[in-house]
Amino acid sequence: MDLISNIWYTHPYITSTVVIITSIAMHGVPGPCYMEIPMFEPHHEYTQRAYKKYGRVYGAYDLTRRTIAINDPELLKDIMVKDFHIFPDHKHFHMGSSKINQSIFLLPGNDQWKRIRSIMSPAFSSGKLKAMMAHISDFSDTFVKNLDQYAKSAEPFNIRDKVGAFAMDVISACAYGINIDSINNPDHPVVVNAKKILGVDSGWRQVLGILAPGVAKFFGVEFFDIDAANYFDTLTNQILKERKHNNKYTNSRRTDFVQLMINSEKSNTDLGYDSNSDVDVTPQEVAEGAAKKPKGTLTPDELTAQGMLLYIAGYDTTSASIANAVFYLSQNPECQRLLAQELKACDEFTYEKLVHLKYLNAVINETVRLSPSLTRNARECLQDYKLGNTGITIPKGTSVEIYPHAIQRDPEFWPEPDTFKPDRWFEPKHHPMAFQAFGAGPRVCIGQRFAMNEMRMCLAKLIHRYDFTLAQEPKLDYMRWRFTYWARHGVPGPNYMEMPIFEPHHTYVQRSYKKYGRVYGGYDLTRRTIAINDPELLKDIMVKDFHIFPDHKHFHTGNSKISQSIFFLPGNDQWKRIRSIMTPAFSSGKLKAMMSHISDYSDTFLINLDKYAKSGEAFNIRDMVGAFAMDVISACAYGINIDTLNNPDHPVVVNAKKILGVDVNWRQVVGLLIPGLAKMLKLEFFDIEAATYFDKLTNQILKERKHNNKYTNSRRTDFIQLMIDSEKSNTDLGYDSNSDADVTPQELAEGTAKKPKGTLTPDELTAQGMLLYIAGYDTTSASIANAVFYLSQSPECQRLLAQELIKCNEFTYEKLVHLKYLNAVINETLRLSPSLVRNARECLQDYKLGNTGITIPKGTSVEIYPHAIHRDPEFWPEPDTFKPDRWFEPKHHPMAFQAFGAGPRVCIGQRFAMNEMRMCLAKLIHRYEFTLAQEPKLE
Repeated sequence: MDLISNIWYTHPYITSTVVIITSIAMHGVPGPCYMEIPMFEPHHEYTQRAYKKYGRVYGAYDLTRRTIAINDPELLKDIMVKDFHIFPDHKHFHMGSSKINQSIFLLPGNDQWKRIRSIMSPAFSSGKLKAMMAHISDFSDTFVKNLDQYAKSAEPFNIRDKVGAFAMDVISACAYGINIDSINNPDHPVVVNAKKILGVDSGWRQVLGILAPGVAKFFGVEFFDIDAANYFDTLTNQILKERKHNNKYTNSRRTDFVQLMINSEKSNTDLGYDSNSDVDVTPQEVAEGAAKKPKGTLTPDELTAQGMLLYIAGYDTTSASIANAVFYLSQNPECQRLLAQELKACDEFTYEKLVHLKYLNAVINETVRLSPSLTRNARECLQDYKLGNTGITIPKGTSVEIYPHAIQRDPEFWPEPDTFKPDRWFEPKHHPMAFQAFGAGPRVCIGQRFAMNEMRMCLAKLIHRYDFTLAQEPKLDYMRWRFTYWARHGVPGPNYMEMPIFEPHHTYVQRSYKKYGRVYGGYDLTRRTIAINDPELLKDIMVKDFHIFPDHKHFHTGNSKISQSIFFLPGNDQWKRIRSIMTPAFSSGKLKAMMSHISDYSDTFLINLDKYAKSGEAFNIRDMVGAFAMDVISACAYGINIDTLNNPDHPVVVNAKKILGVDVNWRQVVGLLIPGLAKMLKLEFFDIEAATYFDKLTNQILKERKHNNKYTNSRRTDFIQLMIDSEKSNTDLGYDSNSDADVTPQELAEGTAKKPKGTLTPDELTAQGMLLYIAGYDTTSASIANAVFYLSQSPECQRLLAQELIKCNEFTYEKLVHLKYLNAVINETLRLSPSLVRNARECLQDYKLGNTGITIPKGTSVEIYPHAIHRDPEFWPEPDTFKPDRWFEPKHHPMAFQAFGAGPRVCIGQRFAMNEMRMCLAKLIHRYEFTLAQEPKLE
C-alpha cells in the first residue's frame, strides 16, 4: 500500500491540470511541458534556459496555473504602456491580513491604487530626493568607517552583510525618520522586526501564498510575520500621534517619506510638488501626471502599508545591487580602476554631481542588467487579448510573465551579454523596453530614483576609499550545493531540475531506472533520497540490516489515530508489540475461517454482474470490484454486513470513501512532501470526520460485544474480534501452526509461533481497523480489476485460466491456494501493476551500501520502486508482456518481486489479499468471459 501512488494516479486537481496543459499545447504556442517544471533550479536560470530554447514568447505553467512568458520589447511596450488598462494588476497572491495589502505594489490597478500612487509620486520628485541625500551621505560615511578595520587587517568579510546594515539604516531614516546604527545596534526593534519580515524563516508562507493562494487563504496563512507587521502598524500610529502632539503633523520640516505623505492630510493639499527635473525623471512618471496636484489623503492603514513596502522593496534589492556591483568590480580590476579614477576627479559627492558621473551610472546600470533585483514581473490579463501580430490570443485570467534576467542577456540587444561592460551604457543602443530592472509603464518602480541615489552615494564612497578584491572564488550557492550532493559523491541520478510535477510517478521512476541503473540518487522536494532496486542490496536493507532501516518514510498524518497503526509507526517497541499481537490473526487457520465471507460476497458480486452479461452492456469493472472489496473488508474487519452496490449511503461506505477518496489528497501531498508545513498548518491527512466515525464505531463494537458477553472467546472471525480476544489475561489470539504455500520466510523470522504479550488499547484498535480499510480496499480491488483487464487483453490466458477453474469442483481455501494458473495470473498482475509503486525507508545511521563504495548518510530516504524492478529484463524476460506461465518455475531473485514488500515490515495482510483475489477472480472467470469494450484511452 502506497498512498503517494493514489495521488499520482487519481488526484482530480492534477487531472484537470493535465487537461488545461493539453489545451494550451494545442494552440501552437511553444514552451516547456508540465513535466519540465523545475523544483529547485534558481528561477533566473530556468527562465534563461527556456528563453534560449523557446524564444521571447512561450507558454508555461506555474504549478496549477497557465502562464505566458513575454519578453519581446515591442510586445512589452503594448502590455506595459499602450494597453496598460488590460494588464493593470500584478499577479494575485495571498498576503494574509497584513495591512501591506494596501500598498501600491499589491493593490490592483483600481481607483485606490491611482489615488495612493498620485499622492506618493511627488515624494519621489528630484526636489524631495535631494533633501534626503544628507541622510544617505551620513550613513555612507558610517558604513565606510566600519570597513576600515578590514582594510587595515586585510581580513576577508561578507560585503552583502555589511551593505545590508547600511541599507537598513538608510531606509529606516528615510522612511520613518528613525536613526539606527544597525551594525552596532542589531537588537533595535526596527531591525529585529524588519528582518522578520524580510527573513527566510517565513519563506514557506510566501511560497504557499504565491503558488497556492487558495490554500494559503483557506488556512489563514500570513505572508509576513504577523508580529512584525503589527509592530510597524503600531510604529506608524505612534509616529502620527507624536508628530501631531508636537504640532508637527503638517508642514513639518522633516524629510522622511512618512512625513511627506502625511503632509497631504490637511485640506487635501499636495506634497509640495516641485517641477525640478534631471536625468532621473522617467517618461513613465511624466505619463502618470506627477506634476498634477493629487487629491485625497492616506488613511493610517495605507500609511502603514506604504511604510512596510519601503522596507520590503528598498532594503534587500538595493543592498544586493550594491554588493553585486562590488563583486563585478572585484572581478574586473580595470573597470574598478576606471571608476576610482572618475571618482577621484570629483570634488564632492552631491546629488547633482553623482547624477552626472558617467562611469558610476554605467557601472550601476550594468550591474542591475546582469543581476536585476526583479527577476520576475507578472501581470494579470483582465480580458482575452490578441498579442500583436503573433496570432496568439491570451485568455482572460492568464498570468503574463516578464523575465528581466532573460531579456537583459539577449545578445540581440546586449552584445556579449554575459560580460560586465559598463561602457556599453555610454551610447546605449538597446531597445528601451529591453531594460526591465525597474519595470516600465504606470507601474514602474516608484522608488527607482531613490534607489539609484542610494547606490550612487554608497558605491562612490566605497570605491573612492578602497580597492576591492575577491577573497576566494565564489562558492556554490546553497541550493545548488544541497541538490548536487549525489553528483559530488559520484552517484548517478537526475538532478534537481529533472524532477517532474505531474508525470505519473511510476513512469518517472521507470525512466530513471533505465537511465541511471538500479542504484541512483535523487531528491524529493527538499529531501535527499537514494533509489535502491538491486535485489542483493535490498536483502541487506530489508532483512539483514533491518535495524538500520526499520521505519517507513516519515510524513505528517495529523491527529488521527491512524498514526498508531503498524504502517505509520516507526519500528519501535510499540510497533513490535502491535505487530506480534496482530500477526496470529493473519495465520492460515484464521484466514480459512474468513473464506465463507469472501465466498458469499463473491456470489453477490456475480449476481450484480449478471445483468451486464445478459444485456452485453459495457461497464466499469473497477467500480464493481470496488463495491465487492468494500463489502469484504467491512465484514472481515468489523463484522458488518453491507451490500455496497445497493446501499451506497451506508455510513461505513460513506466514511470509508471519505478516507479513501481523492477529495483530501491535496492534504496528503503536503503531508507527504512537506510534513513540517503540514504540521504547522495542522493539516489532517485523512478526513477528520470520517476518522472520528471509525473511532466511535470501534468503541461501539467493543462496548456491545462486552455487554453481550461476547467480548472474549467469541466465535466471530473478524479481525477486530481476533485482536480484542487477546485482552483477557494477555492471552494470544489462538495461534495455530497450520501452514501452507502462503507462509512467508519473513513471517517465520518474526516468530509468529510465539505467544505475543500485551494488549491493544482502544486507540490502537481503531488505528488498525482504519488501516485495514486503507490498505485492503483500493489495493485489492485495483489488482482484481487489473487482472480482468490483462486477461481481456490476452484471450488465450483467459481461456487457460477458465479451463483450470472448470476442472476445480469447489473453491475452498485449500483448493484455491494450489490452483497453479490462477496464482500465476495474480502474481503476474501484481508484477506488471503493483499496488505498492513506492516503498521508502528511513536510514537511521550512516550506512555503507554493500560493495558500491556509496555511503548513505543518516536521515536519507531509501526509495524502493517495485514497478521498476518488476520490469527489469534481467529478472523478467519480455518484462512488458503479460506471461503468467513465467511463474510455473520462477527463476527470478526472491527480492526482485516486491509487490508486498519484504522483511519484518512485509505487508501483514498479503495472504488475506491473495485469498480475496483468488476467490473473486476464480468465480468471475469460471462464470464469465471478459472482453474490452474499447481500446484503453490515454489518461
